[in-house]
Amino acid sequence: MMPPRRTAPFNPRGFWHWRHAPVVVVLAAAVAATLPPYLVATWPAPLEAFWAWLNRGHGADGVTNGATLRDLGLILLGLMALPLLVWRSITAHRQAARQFRQLESGQRGNRYGRLQDAAGMLGADSRQERMAAMFVLDELRREDPAAYHVPVMRLLTACFEDTRGPERPPNGEPSAAGGGNIYTEDEKRLLFRTLGARDDRMKRAERAAGYHPELRGARIPAPLSCHFLDFSGFDFAKMDLSGIRFEGCDFSRAGLDRCGLRHCAFFRGAMKGVHMTGNAIDGATFHRVEGLSPRRLKHNAYDCEDGRPAAFIDATTGEEQPVDVTPAPEAAGGRTAAEPA
Repeated sequence: MMPPRRTAPFNPRGFWHWRHAPVVVVLAAAVAATLPPYLVATWPAPLEAFWAWLNRGHGADGVTNGATLRDLGLILLGLMALPLLVWRSITAHRQAARQFRQLESGQRGNRYGRLQDAAGMLGADSRQERMAAMFVLDELRREDPAAYHVPVMRLLTACFEDTRGPERPPNGEPSAAGGGNIYTEDEKRLLFRTLGARDDRMKRAERAAGYHPELRGARIPAPLSCHFLDFSGFDFAKMDLSGIRFEGCDFSRAGLDRCGLRHCAFFRGAMKGVHMTGNAIDGATFHRVEGLSPRRLKHNAYDCEDGRPAAFIDATTGEEQPVDVTPAPEAAGGRTAAEPA
């Protein structure tokens, strides 16, 4: 039995080419034979009539039909070009968005690589590498605070972890720095300034992540001057800030409990809602600090071992007001407020 014969699929173009080609040729020849005599016989009259219609005026101002037809043609061309313009704009916008996404993706990968490298350099033995890592991390969080500010803050605050000790010794002094810290005093001062260099974008990132910066128990070696830094919301509990000068710094809603503030100087800053209790602040100066009053300082212990009580100058009047140096209520029983219960 012979296999069935395979037939090629129907091809309309081939059918038209081979079956109807003679018909097309005949029709084209007939049109070519009859059209020229017809045009020669009838051309002048329609052309003259059309020309006269174009030059004919209408309306009160006598606008010609030709001018009206021209205006309509321009409007029609504009309407035809408008969709093309819109489509071109949409296409250009899509291309720009695609290129921006590609660039942003490349930048994210680059930033993530820089974050990893800098995190590894923070524990390097070389001081130059550690300093370079601090600058790279600060640059990263400024470029993209939403993604990198909180991780960078966690890394920088972790640099003080091995300086944090147990409760303050009985003499009221903060715990001393641990012996195993690899960071020099200059590096610690740089880290502290970097932590306070926060703007509104960074604080929004902290609120979104539910993060509260803290340096509990750390020690910042003096002398150190801090100008216009933002420490709002920081937790400085049991931290030694003795001898540091703060000018224009914001400590609003910060926690300053049982800290070492001896001989500190606070000038023209803000301490709205600050929580202060059990601090050693003999010799400290509070000069025109907004949101602070002698009443707010009543829960601080004033040891005044060197005979220099804390100085308070009102932020509104500029007058020096007396500070109640009576020990806080929790200091009863032979303990100072700076000592652990």
